[in-house]
Amino acid sequence: MSVEDKQLAVISRQVFTASGTWTKPSGAKYVQMEVVGGGGGGAGAQATATGECAGGGGGGAGGYSSRLMAASALSATETVTVGAGGTVVVAASGNSGGTSSVGTQVSATGGGGGVITAGPVPRFAVASGGTGGIGTDGDLNARGGAGLPFTGDQFRGTGGTGGDSLFGGGGIGPWVGVVTSQPGMLGGGGAGAVNTQNSAAVAGRVGGAGIVIITTYG
Repeated sequence: MSVEDKQLAVISRQVFTASGTWTKPSGAKYVQMEVVGGGGGGAGAQATATGECAGGGGGGAGGYSSRLMAASALSATETVTVGAGGTVVVAASGNSGGTSSVGTQVSATGGGGGVITAGPVPRFAVASGGTGGIGTDGDLNARGGAGLPFTGDQFRGTGGTGGDSLFGGGGIGPWVGVVTSQPGMLGGGGAGAVNTQNSAAVAGRVGGAGIVIITTYG
């Protein structure tokens, strides 16, 4: 049964973009908790010589989970953890995003980091995107979008685009001639990097931090 069926009204909605503490409002009857894990970071690209290419896949998006509970089942305060986005790396695979949660009630893991090419590669090369995170313990659990792969050769290429979360898009992967790729937003994965021949090592982009939304009905 939904809260609409119970003819309840929203008395509070708190949006957490950083970790903190939720305090149960007076008059609370039901509480809906929505969490999105942090997005994985995009992979960087190694330095290249003549005839080589290198690059990285985009980071996966954070998972999503939603849970509706009776307010009486929750403590007066609950710890809110917002998963960080996977951090920037140069010439390495991306780091995973962090897990977002509300106490022990509901959680969602962060997306996996994008994968870098095995090394500067002659001619054509590919590298995988990161896997999406997954929600747990909720009434509704969903996996974040996977990051897209890097593809390229010594003359052209595209860094992997980050996966999309429920609330935010992944960073768009750069193509040759574009200096910077894009970070993820609200749990979206960061974009991977791209290098054609005779280029210095470059970094992928950070994944988007997760988000927690707690709506109280009374």
